Amino acid sequence: MENYALKKIPLFSNLTDDQLDEIARKGSVNTYKKYEMVLFCDQQETKFFVVLQGLLKNSRYTEDGNEAVFTFFSDGDFFGEMCVFENEVSESNIIAIEHSQVFSIHRIDFLQMLNQHPQTNINLLREMTQKIRRRNAHIKSLTMQNATGRVANTILRLADDYGAFNLGKIEIQKLPTHRDIANMVGTSRETISRALKSLARKGYIRREGNKLVICDYREFRLSFS
Repeated sequence: MENYALKKIPLFSNLTDDQLDEIARKGSVNTYKKYEMVLFCDQQETKFFVVLQGLLKNSRYTEDGNEAVFTFFSDGDFFGEMCVFENEVSESNIIAIEHSQVFSIHRIDFLQMLNQHPQTNINLLREMTQKIRRRNAHIKSLTMQNATGRVANTILRLADDYGAFNLGKIEIQKLPTHRDIANMVGTSRETISRALKSLARKGYIRREGNKLVICDYREFRLSFS
């Protein structure tokens, strides 16, 4: 594997080309087709994963067979850190929802890298802190807002995770399906459809095929966060 793919990953942003070459040699890249499983819930895993390209869904099925969607992983995101640090089994399923490439490195090699490059520890802590902050904001919205507010907050979360800024607007190129958004919010697809239409009528968002555009990100966040 060439290190150019790792250069774009925020976690490795402080490393030199030689250091990236070493990591690339120790790790491997796997390609996953749409709907192919990357990691199973309760699977014993000893690797740290980084998404190089694509979109993955992080979810778990409840005892009554319903799917709870926790988040999505896109380019530059990572997962498996709990398995690496705590030697625990995976707590959720990770599935590719489009053609994706994922870099993985064994926990021993990953921990050695962290030991040799302290700045990467700071990068990792920063990224994990942002994950926790977004998760807490999402939990707060689920308990304190109405359906439209919960959908709007979920859109903000997706925008923060992998939206692209463009002249004051944010574009979410790969909006999840209504079913997946419903499973994040804890409601029905019909409710999601009504909420998105309501937000569009009020001028907060617009749809362009599978892409969703937040017309004024600052106003949208002030209104719903």
